[in-house]
Amino acid sequence: MTLLALYIGEMRGFRACILAFLAGALSVLAFAPFHFLFLLPVSLCVLAWQLDGCRSFWRTLAVSWAFGAGFYGVGMHWIGNSIFISGAGNAFYLIPLAGYLLILSPVFFIAACVIARRFLWGEGLPRLLALAAMLALANWIRGHFPLDGLPWNMWGNTLMAVSAWAQTASLVGVYGLSLVVVLFALVPALFGDGRLEAKTANRRTRWLVPGFAAAVAVAAWMWGAHYIDSAPRADGIAVRIVQPNISQRDKLERNNINGMASLMLRLSFRPEGYENYPDPNVIIWPEVAIPVALEDETLLREYLAKYMSPGSRLIAGSYRYEEIPGGADSYNSLVVLDDNAVPEEYYDKQVLVPFGEYLPYDAFFEKTGLKALAKQGGFLPGTGSRVLNLGGLPDVGVLICFEIIFSGDVVTRGERPDWLVNVSNDAWFGDSIGPWQHLDQAAIRAIEEGLPIARSTNTGVSALIDSRGRILAKLEIGKQGVLDVRLPRPSPPTVFSRVGDVPMLAATFLLLLLSIWSKFRRKSHR
Repeated sequence: MTLLALYIGEMRGFRACILAFLAGALSVLAFAPFHFLFLLPVSLCVLAWQLDGCRSFWRTLAVSWAFGAGFYGVGMHWIGNSIFISGAGNAFYLIPLAGYLLILSPVFFIAACVIARRFLWGEGLPRLLALAAMLALANWIRGHFPLDGLPWNMWGNTLMAVSAWAQTASLVGVYGLSLVVVLFALVPALFGDGRLEAKTANRRTRWLVPGFAAAVAVAAWMWGAHYIDSAPRADGIAVRIVQPNISQRDKLERNNINGMASLMLRLSFRPEGYENYPDPNVIIWPEVAIPVALEDETLLREYLAKYMSPGSRLIAGSYRYEEIPGGADSYNSLVVLDDNAVPEEYYDKQVLVPFGEYLPYDAFFEKTGLKALAKQGGFLPGTGSRVLNLGGLPDVGVLICFEIIFSGDVVTRGERPDWLVNVSNDAWFGDSIGPWQHLDQAAIRAIEEGLPIARSTNTGVSALIDSRGRILAKLEIGKQGVLDVRLPRPSPPTVFSRVGDVPMLAATFLLLLLSIWSKFRRKSHR
C-alpha cells in the first residue's frame, strides 16, 4: 500500500491529471443506479495520495480540478441531453452548461482541496481529517451558495445502497452523512502516504482507527435496521400516482395537447387493470402534465368534474399566468383541484433551473444570442413554500422538480405537513442515470424529515417512498401507467428536522481545529 501511495503521490504532469479525472469519474459509480459503494474509498484515497505529493499551489489546483471535472462532468453528463431535446443542438449553446459543469460546479470542491493541502496538511490521520472536513464543508456551501445552488450527488447519497446506514440521515442530514462517508472512505489511506519524506505512520493509529470505524459501522447498521422496523404502516388514504410517459419532444408540440389530455384522463380514471381498485382520494399528475394552465382550461376541467370522486383532490403540475399591464407573468406551478375540478390551492416553483427556466443575467446574454437557450422558460420564481390544505385529507407539502434535492428546505419550519408530493418532468434527463439519482435524493429527504413522499414524474421514476426512505412502489423509466397505493403515515419529527445542520457544522469545525492543533503541535516539536 505504501509503494502504491508513493507511486501515485509522485506522479506528475498530464498523467497525474488523467488519473485524478478517472478517480473522480470512478466515484460516480458509488451513486445511483450503480451503488458500487466499495469504489468510493478507491477514488478518495487516490485523491488523498495525489494531494500528498502536491508541493505547489498550481499542482494542487490542477489535480483537484481534474478530480472535480471527472466527478461532476460524468455524474451530471445527462444535463446535455436537455439541450438536444430542446432543439438547441448548436455547440455554441452548450457553453454555459459546459462552463457550469467544468468550472462552477467543482469550484467549491477545488477550493476545499487547495485550502486543506496548503494550510492544514500534516502527517497520518490529521491530514485525512482535514480533507474530510473541507470536502464536507464544500458540500454544505455548494447547497447554500446562490451562484451554484445545485447540491446534486452529495457524498451521503451513496449510503442509499445500504438502507440501514442511510437512516443516519434522520440524525445529521445528508451533509452530516457526507462527512461520515468521506471519513470512512479515507480510512484505507492511513496505510499509505504519497510522500517520500513522510515518516512511518504510528502502527497503533493504523489499526485502531479502522477498528473503531468498523465498530461504528456495525452499530450504525444495527440502529438503522431497528429504526426501519419501527416505520409507520402504509394504511392511509388511497393515492393514485400517474406516469404518462410522454416524450419531451411530443410535449413541446403544441398541437398534441388534446391527445395528452385524453391520455391523462384515461390513466387517472380508467387505468387498465385497476377497475377493482377503490377510487383514489388523491390523484397526482407530474410537472406540467399537460403544457397548459389548468385553471384557464374550462372544458378540460368540466371533463375532470365528471369523474372526480366526492371529496377527492387532483394535484397536478401546470403553468400559471398572472395578468400584468402589457402581458402576463408566467409560473411553473402546481395546482390542487377539488372534486368539482375547481382550483382551490396552488404553489409556484421557487427554485428555477438556470439556463432552462430562466437565464441568469439575461440582459447580458441576450446580446450574445444565448436567450434562445431559455426559450422554453421565462418563468418567475414563487414567493414561498407553504403547506397545502386538501379539505379534510392529510395536509401536504409540495415540491416541483429538483426542489426536492435541497436538504433542510423541503419543509417550512413550523408548518410540518403529513406528507410530501414531488412532481417532476425527468424526460429532460433522457434514459440516463439522472432520474435514478433524482429518486435517491428524494428518498433521503424522506429519511431526513420523517415524512412519506409521493413522486409523480412524466417518464419515470415515479414512486411511493415511506418515512424511512424505502421505495414501496415505483414505475421504471419509459413505462406508462399508474401506482395505486396507500399513503404511509409520517414518523414523529426527526432530530434533523428539529436542529438541521448544526451537528454537522459543529463536527466539521471540530475536525478542522484538531487538524490545525496537530499541525502546530508538530511544528513546535521540531
